[in-house]
Amino acid sequence: MQKKLEWHRFVGKASYVVVALMVVSLLLIINQEQSREKSLPVFTANLFDVPVFLVFYGLAIYFRRKPAYHARFMVMTVIPFINPAVARLLINGLAVQLGLWVLLFVVEFFTRKTYKPYLIGLGYYVFNLAIVAYLLLGNQALLDQIWEVFFGKS
Repeated sequence: MQKKLEWHRFVGKASYVVVALMVVSLLLIINQEQSREKSLPVFTANLFDVPVFLVFYGLAIYFRRKPAYHARFMVMTVIPFINPAVARLLINGLAVQLGLWVLLFVVEFFTRKTYKPYLIGLGYYVFNLAIVAYLLLGNQALLDQIWEVFFGKS
């Protein structure tokens, strides 16, 4: 058991480097994609996915001494990657993500009943989704300005 804990801690510490490299890679991919062709819906999705991943990962690290919370926040780190993956299959990623939230709550209801991490995560997810929806649907001019901050004039 001690070896597994030591291994888990080693992988956790290595994840700091892996996550930093992932974020740099994501930003480079976003930059390359947007430099080739300005796509505000894709850019908006990126404004949603990267921060959601980072916040869930950060919460998992913050709660590393509370295993129940730590595990649940680590599970939530996959949620931002669902939309890009299923979009390639022409499936509504938002519906899949929301379905996953429902599944997580149902499983929790019938097992350990540790809801608070999921409530925190869902609250942040919905808040961030509302900001993105506002930008994409309600304030295209502001979204254009944000895009120009990152990429200059189109």
